[in-house]
Amino acid sequence: MDNQSLIDQEIHAKHVAVVFARLPLSMAMTMVMATMVAAVQWPVVDHTQVTAWWICYTLATLGRFVTWHLYRRAQPKLKESEAWARAFVMGALVAGLLWSAALWMLVPSSGTVHQLLVVVIVVATLAAGAVALSGLWRAVLVFCLPATVALVVRLITLDEPRYLILILLIPFWIAPILLSARRMYTTIRETFALRADLDQQRERRRSTESFVLSLIENLPIGLYRNTPEPDGHFILANPALVRMFGYDSFEDLQKVPARELHDDPTKRLEFSKKLLSEGSFFSEEVLYKRKDGSKLWGAVSATVNRDAAGVAYFDGTLIDVTERRKAEEALRQAMQEAEAGSRAKSEFLANMSHEIRTPMNAIIGMTQLLIDSKLDPQQFQYLEIVRSNATSLLTIINDILDFSKIEAGKLTLETRAFDLGKLIGSVMDTTALSGHEKGLDLSCVIDPEVPQQIQGDLGRLRQILVNLVGNAIKFTRSGSVRIQVSVDEQSALMVTLRFRVIDTGIGITPDRIGNLFQAFSQADSSPTRRFGGTGLGLAISKRLVELIGGSIGVKSEVGRGSTFWFAVTLEKLTNVENEDDGEDLYTPTPTYTVRVDSKQRHRLQILVAEDNPTNQLVALKILEKLGFKADAVDDGSKAIAALTDRPYDLVLMDVQMPVLDGIETTRSIRAQGSKVLNRNVPIIAMTAHAMKGDAEACLAAGMDAYLSKPVQIDALRREIDRQILGLGSSQHHAGDLVASPPAGVLDLKGLLKRLGDDQGLADEVMRVFLDDAPKKIRALDQAVTQGEANTAKRLAHTLKGASANVGANALNRIARAAEEAAASGNLDEVRRLLTPLQEEMDRVQLVSTQWQSSS
Repeated sequence: MDNQSLIDQEIHAKHVAVVFARLPLSMAMTMVMATMVAAVQWPVVDHTQVTAWWICYTLATLGRFVTWHLYRRAQPKLKESEAWARAFVMGALVAGLLWSAALWMLVPSSGTVHQLLVVVIVVATLAAGAVALSGLWRAVLVFCLPATVALVVRLITLDEPRYLILILLIPFWIAPILLSARRMYTTIRETFALRADLDQQRERRRSTESFVLSLIENLPIGLYRNTPEPDGHFILANPALVRMFGYDSFEDLQKVPARELHDDPTKRLEFSKKLLSEGSFFSEEVLYKRKDGSKLWGAVSATVNRDAAGVAYFDGTLIDVTERRKAEEALRQAMQEAEAGSRAKSEFLANMSHEIRTPMNAIIGMTQLLIDSKLDPQQFQYLEIVRSNATSLLTIINDILDFSKIEAGKLTLETRAFDLGKLIGSVMDTTALSGHEKGLDLSCVIDPEVPQQIQGDLGRLRQILVNLVGNAIKFTRSGSVRIQVSVDEQSALMVTLRFRVIDTGIGITPDRIGNLFQAFSQADSSPTRRFGGTGLGLAISKRLVELIGGSIGVKSEVGRGSTFWFAVTLEKLTNVENEDDGEDLYTPTPTYTVRVDSKQRHRLQILVAEDNPTNQLVALKILEKLGFKADAVDDGSKAIAALTDRPYDLVLMDVQMPVLDGIETTRSIRAQGSKVLNRNVPIIAMTAHAMKGDAEACLAAGMDAYLSKPVQIDALRREIDRQILGLGSSQHHAGDLVASPPAGVLDLKGLLKRLGDDQGLADEVMRVFLDDAPKKIRALDQAVTQGEANTAKRLAHTLKGASANVGANALNRIARAAEEAAASGNLDEVRRLLTPLQEEMDRVQLVSTQWQSSS
């Protein structure tokens, strides 16, 4: 049963209790009334009838008294209240029927006064009974209605005119009685409902208060309220906080000033000032002291509140983090000890490797000398076995030495300029013999975009490549091993190179790949493995790549071969001399071939920020002709979002755009804390601005250069070369921003020249312009009508740039005049220019149609 049903049952039970509580008084009153009626009618009505009626009424009253007595003894439950209500209603019905019998018997009586007296007594009885029974509306109805109906029927049966008025007055007597009883019943019900709701609220409040108090008492977190300095003391604190500081009771803690609980009392004053200025702070770890002097690390959170008088106090929590701090300190010490042990082990291993290398070099050298002397075939065979195994052992020792240096943190990088081609050639020379012995085809492919001169640790790069190529040769029975070098990313100063070593060897199972780069681990570690080695080569390569700041990985398929790759970022150099100390690293041999892919690829990513579709299309198509990849956005906010997602190499930025113009967009890109991937990305303004100060504003905002509209293909190529390839600084200045356009409606020759004589592209540009420009004119008309000068200025500027791009020179001049008028707030002048603007637009459409028909 839901909560509302329980409440309704409880209210109903209270109604029943009320009517039973009123029952004794009601029975006494109605018994008095019955006796009065019998006395009044005794002289005029048959004594036997009066006596019989009075006895019946008395018995009915006694029956109701018995019901009342049983109810009191039973003390019924909620679900039993309805049964007692029915019993009560039955008693009321019997009383009502007896009164209806009395009225039938007693009316009429002799004399008008006598009749009125009887009616008054009956009405008073009904009224008193209705009040007494108002706790149960059903009881009121079954008591009053039978008597009323009997009286009306009795008067009608007498068929005397004098009773007509009395019949008409009966509803006016009974209606107020019933309405009053109904009102009393409603009031009682609402009162009980209100009391039940209040009781429920009190119970919920008591339950909540009990829960909160229990929570506060048992919460392991300290809760407190104290006052700010200089007289800071605790107003409230839960038991956990008292125990935390080692006090016996809150009263003992309350006697201690809050600052004395801090290990450094001045920290309490800083705490108070900071909290009052900031309003709140969270999880600041503070060192406290307990009652016994021991230290307590607590994570404190607090907020400032004020009472009705405006006095500030601090409410907060305190979590004991002493054990965590101890655990962290113990962990830190354990890590330091482990690192020290690891360093000691690595240093010992390095020293041992050095000590072993010295005699090994002597063994190899003396063995080589013996091999070069006069020996019989058997002696030569023995010494060759010694030399081969000694060389293998020295390789293992060198790997252990390198690994131990890396583990001990003693391996340092050397930065020098070198020729990448010579580096690859040296690697090929070193590994050519072992590849040739197995009949493998060794080759390399260097992407033409890879710069020749770079700067980095030549020796470590060579070591990584030799390890990877040697590993590929070892696990390749037949086929080829190929080195590929390509560019992942590059800027004017830096380049990210990706090296790949691709073989057609045995491949690696997926479950073994995860262990490849771990020290002393091999793809096949079983006793029956066919390939030897310590498993250090790949681990060393991985550590070296990470030390350089790169990444390494592998892709492999069993039976089809593997591709080991690593990517590192190095510095690009131009016009520098090789610092290889005269060593020629690149010496071609017949053992391998070098293939260079001559296909030229442009990998620059350019972002075009331009809201006008015509200008956007022109820029994208020109960039496509130049071989660049480009994306376009139509406002500054989208440009920032694009630069946040992708590392573009250059931005072509329109100055006036909706949402965020080019100036503000550039400032946002250059600002400290900007989320773009490259705050220093070159930005070239594409602008048709000719007003004083506009060029300076572009440069002041952080733009690197600017191109005037219409954009010329050669000028754009030169400017990109300047900004990205570092071919010199821009020679543009404020006077170059806008050239005076030639006269005429449409300079179609100039348009074709700007687009590299591409007729199809010119047609497409004109189509986009003719579709967009009329919309801009209509929008300009609407902006003028609505008095929006800034919108009118932006629309006129956009129309000016687009018309310049397609060579609509007269339209360009009118749009420029409209822009200047809007900039000065002269919308009347802009309104005047709308007519010639539309007329010139019509002429442009006509000339364009004739040109397209002729072509």
